[in-house]
Amino acid sequence: IASAVAAAYAGAAGPLDALSFIQAGTGAVSRTAQAKARDFVSVKDFGAVGDDATDDTAFIQAAEDACALSGNALYFPAGTYRCNSGITKKSVNWIGAGKYKTKLAYRGNSTFINATGTSPSRKLFTISDMELNGTNAGAAAVGITLGWNQRSTPLSRVHIYNFGHYGIHFNDENWIVDFYDVEVDTCGGQTTNSSGIFKPGTIDAGTWNAISFYNLTVEGCGSASSAAGGIRLVTDNANRGLYFYSPCIEGNFGTTEIYISNMADCQFNNLYMEVVSAQATNAVELYGVTGGFTGGYITGDNIVTNLIGVKIGAGGAYVPNEIEFDKITIANFANSVSSESAKIWTNQIHGNRTFADPSTSTQYFGDYSPRFSAVKSANQTITSGSFQKVTFETDVYDLCGKFTSSSWTPQ
Repeated sequence: IASAVAAAYAGAAGPLDALSFIQAGTGAVSRTAQAKARDFVSVKDFGAVGDDATDDTAFIQAAEDACALSGNALYFPAGTYRCNSGITKKSVNWIGAGKYKTKLAYRGNSTFINATGTSPSRKLFTISDMELNGTNAGAAAVGITLGWNQRSTPLSRVHIYNFGHYGIHFNDENWIVDFYDVEVDTCGGQTTNSSGIFKPGTIDAGTWNAISFYNLTVEGCGSASSAAGGIRLVTDNANRGLYFYSPCIEGNFGTTEIYISNMADCQFNNLYMEVVSAQATNAVELYGVTGGFTGGYITGDNIVTNLIGVKIGAGGAYVPNEIEFDKITIANFANSVSSESAKIWTNQIHGNRTFADPSTSTQYFGDYSPRFSAVKSANQTITSGSFQKVTFETDVYDLCGKFTSSSWTPQ
């Protein structure tokens, strides 16, 4: 492998140097066929086999190192590339033959693809059109770890399947990063409190600014012990800008499917979500978050008594809870939305109940689809005058009272 890498770096002569190549079209110039062939780099040029029997780890790493120097992208033809140990990712684009045709099959028990950079040495790359598979990996296996991947698209058209600990693990800063058509499937089910996508709540995990997921699918992830089987994004730092466009989050396990804290401007657009976990208490939990839900459908399938659709928890060190709901259905829950301390701006929530008993310290919204905005202080009962601002297009009733444009009146 070392001699092959050295030859690639040096541009060693070969039989193709005796042949000339000229591209069709006006202005094309003649080159050697060897120079033309080197425009395209395959992992098979460095010895990878892709037969699911040969350990291709060293061959892939050699190809990665060579392309990091040459600037070429690295192609993975269709096949199953067995990797008994992890790969250190550099700023090299990987291109497969399709996310169900090119498979990288990990057999280790830690991080498979380590794509963590540093502030002066950021990892800028795209992995596209392939599957990362952990079916035969250990319980502590992680599909990919990301950090300092600024201004890039790390994953596009990638299927991450059956990693025991996490599918995607974020462990440091990320700014202006996009993900397209990523499936995280059956990950995080073999260790305690694991998730499909995870960001830890430590300063070392860094801040997020402008992170976008397009057509993200997270399904069948986590276990009964998971605090959030699907997505768990926690941090001690303030974050700005987390965007989900047409995500499908369903069939994940644990007490909630999505948990996010300390995020300014967290937006869910056309979220589809189906809760099936018998351990679930909430579908979504938000703490210290501003943002909202636009369109979409969240269903609890009435699987657990007293299940809440969206819980907006008290606290959050960096931003106040302020959530807007616009034209979204939150159905088959005991209560559609629970807010312990938040500004709630709604425009048509369809769900189970508009307001729960005002004698409790929790707000609930749902069934009647009112258009209103309301502010409630922490741990106050809902009584006449406790809202700082209430506006309605029409009068709204629940079992306990009548809301008008200026007050709540017990009935």
